[in-house]
Amino acid sequence: MRCPDAQEWLLRSDLTETPPAGVADHLAGCAECRSVADRLRRLERAVRELPAPAGADAARDAFLKRLRAGDAARAIRSRRWAAAAAAAILLAVAGTLVLTLGGSKASEASVVLDQLVDWNLEVANAGSPSDRDRLYAARAGDLERRVREGRLAADEHELAATLLENSARLARGSGPLAEAEALTDVASVVVRQMGRAASKGDVRKTKGLNAYYARLVQRGVNAKIDRIEDPVPPLPEHDRKLEKLLSRNAEMRDELATLLKTSPAATHDEIRRALNLPVPKRHKIK
Repeated sequence: MRCPDAQEWLLRSDLTETPPAGVADHLAGCAECRSVADRLRRLERAVRELPAPAGADAARDAFLKRLRAGDAARAIRSRRWAAAAAAAILLAVAGTLVLTLGGSKASEASVVLDQLVDWNLEVANAGSPSDRDRLYAARAGDLERRVREGRLAADEHELAATLLENSARLARGSGPLAEAEALTDVASVVVRQMGRAASKGDVRKTKGLNAYYARLVQRGVNAKIDRIEDPVPPLPEHDRKLEKLLSRNAEMRDELATLLKTSPAATHDEIRRALNLPVPKRHKIK
């Protein structure tokens, strides 16, 4: 059996059927077609987890009816192109459902992480201790529950846990230096995860993490550093903490610069955006 014939069967089946002997034999010896089968199964599982929009059943039935009648075969010039087109249609449908309906693991995680990042910044930039307490108390329980019950991957859970922990630190309001340190802790986790995503060529994930990094740096770390006042008389401990903070942020930029040299080209635009973010103007490492 040829690859186009095996892939056509995969596209026509619901992937729960036992393949006929010819298809089974072909799959046993063809890594490419096994990969196609695995991708289709993952896609089907992801689509099944999403709520179906109105009219989806009728549209599916009409599509399958046309396939069985041979309309698709007559409309597409080759079976190989038919397989590629059908896979593209399935991917487009799945992508549209994710974007318009939410409910996928990726969208659920991004919503929770977006809210956690903004919440950290709101607490950090609150005007008074009472405002910090109010902002923290208003959302802590709900966000902790959403992280606990949400369908977050391991790296997403790591970032969410860091943001939850830091929100409590920021609520205590220990001054711009301590707050900048707390926000740098989160930014360092983001940079580490961005490095893993970029190294794998995962542009979508790199872009999302870069958006978190930009907000944390611009609205958080840099803003806090520029508000740090040198104590009078000078305190050696304060200077050491400030120098360490600035060194950590410089090291993150070095990590990004190295990543730009080693990651796939598709991720370079996002890494450059991170490197082009402004640095604190008030302080420099002596």
